Amino acid sequence: MATKEPRNEMGSDENAETDEEEKWVTHYSSNHQILLVGEGDFSFSLSLANAFGSASNICASSKDSYDVLIKKYKKAKSNLKNLEKLGASLLHEVDATKMKRHTDLAKRKFDRIIFNFPHAGFCGKREDDADMIQMHRNLVQRFFMNARGMLRANGEIHVNHKINDPFCRWNLEELASKSSLTLIEYAGFNQKDYPGYQNKRGDGSECDKPFPLGESSTFKFRAKVSKATTRSGSICRKSHKFQKISMEMQLRQTSSGFNYPLTNHTISHIPPQVGLSSIIPIRNQHSRVFDANLNGVVPTHQRNHYDAAAYSVPERMRSDFDASDYVPGGMRHGLERQMEVPRTLIGDLPERQRISKLIHAYGGH
Repeated sequence: MATKEPRNEMGSDENAETDEEEKWVTHYSSNHQILLVGEGDFSFSLSLANAFGSASNICASSKDSYDVLIKKYKKAKSNLKNLEKLGASLLHEVDATKMKRHTDLAKRKFDRIIFNFPHAGFCGKREDDADMIQMHRNLVQRFFMNARGMLRANGEIHVNHKINDPFCRWNLEELASKSSLTLIEYAGFNQKDYPGYQNKRGDGSECDKPFPLGESSTFKFRAKVSKATTRSGSICRKSHKFQKISMEMQLRQTSSGFNYPLTNHTISHIPPQVGLSSIIPIRNQHSRVFDANLNGVVPTHQRNHYDAAAYSVPERMRSDFDASDYVPGGMRHGLERQMEVPRTLIGDLPERQRISKLIHAYGGH
């Protein structure tokens, strides 16, 4: 048996004990929760269990009932008895294409799900027959659809499969992709790595006889990571950056109802014909855009004095910035764009009309 035991690099007695307990057989650890489907005489499951020294982490299943199984395979009964002694969970009449709804599997998750040499049956046709190939593909695809939802985090689905023609035409990678699985690796399959394992034809009068494996591989698949999950992580990271903005910057007091930092500017007079109320119903989240447009009004038109004592603009709006940086047309277009925003920004229609009058009063085109 090809096994490997990770070395204890930490040097502690506790870690040494843990490493001694974990045993590996090629791709499988005694710490993995392992599900095997489509077992023949259960010799592969028993091979793993013997290597681990326990089968408490193994759930082995067959499509056949127990009675059919022991009639088809002469060693099935003894293999099942030995697995039971080692603590395996044994299930029969489990359809690999519907197994996620099985009463004993519906709530379980696994680190490894293994399907050895899946085959849909012979049906009197050659393996290179197009209909035969499609039957095999349907079997594997439905298996993938069920197995994907039964994986733990970082769990893997393994399919041992011939890679010569016509078996290569099954195109396992394509079938897996349709079930949101991705191929992470394929490794050569060597039957000698699993002492006692006997592959079986499983169908017809020669069901207990082995079939030639030829060149075969273990195909390993994992669930694809969705783009939505990746974007969600990115959004969370960006949100965290915004949370670092100081509260002083967010809550610095300026004018009534406006909580954002801004230098002081003044509009000393507003035409009485405008009729702009002293309270403009603009929400805080949009006030920066609105005020930025008003700032452009002040230096350009401050030479004009209008008598509008009914509207007092706060002291914060005074400034000495260069008026040459602002042009009335540019200011107007900015405000017009602002008035295209949803109603929650500007308020009801009368308010919007009064603000429009303000634009034209200041020389907008």
